[in-house]
Amino acid sequence: MPLRWLLASALGLMIIATLLLIFARLLGAPTSWADVSAYWRDWPQRMGSSASTGIVAPDGYRTLAVSDFGAAGSALVDEEQPGRYRIGVLPEEGVYRIETAPNQLAWTSPGAVCLAPLRLQATAVVDAATPTGYAALVARVSDPRNFYLFAVDGQGAYQVLVQRDGDWYTLQPWTASPVLQPAGVANTLVVDDDGATLRFGANDAELFSTNLIRLPAGQVGIAGGAREEEAVVDFDNFALFDVPCRGQ
Repeated sequence: MPLRWLLASALGLMIIATLLLIFARLLGAPTSWADVSAYWRDWPQRMGSSASTGIVAPDGYRTLAVSDFGAAGSALVDEEQPGRYRIGVLPEEGVYRIETAPNQLAWTSPGAVCLAPLRLQATAVVDAATPTGYAALVARVSDPRNFYLFAVDGQGAYQVLVQRDGDWYTLQPWTASPVLQPAGVANTLVVDDDGATLRFGANDAELFSTNLIRLPAGQVGIAGGAREEEAVVDFDNFALFDVPCRGQ
């Protein structure tokens, strides 16, 4: 290859590298070797990993998001709306806490639109002082007016609702189940969506299923809510497994 072509190629690579560095700095991304090395070394801690939480993906699934809330920073938001709710990670306690005022519901999502099949699971504790409160999983979330809600309260009962265009429909009224733990004790909740059937379970037991799916694929997440009295719900961990999923 002639020398002039080598020089031209080298100059082109230098220009591209310079442009990439400028673009990275504009985005706030790390550019020094030490920072870049730390950025990738800490990737599992920032996004959550099955190695750090002990949560293992089911056979045939991959892990999209997982966290045990043991460190600040999460795929889930920290937010407060006075008089309604306060949600966020408490890393010193290793929980994601949802505090809601009477008759309020708050939910959060890792922000991915999932195409079935998928599994969402989380371990939650309704505070012993607020047994009428409930922990929940949400699925097929299109927007705040369209989603499924799978809830368990602190009194050993579960409920399944769907909200369509802002109107609530009861698929399963509050129903007592011996598999559910009371307030102050953890319940592990699971929603499986294979595209044709939605299944809801707790503590390795199926509680509800339906093949009359009224909403399209959407986001999934965790939720907490209150009835007549305020409620506090702590999530110890959550995990989302998919085949496949596209991030938003």
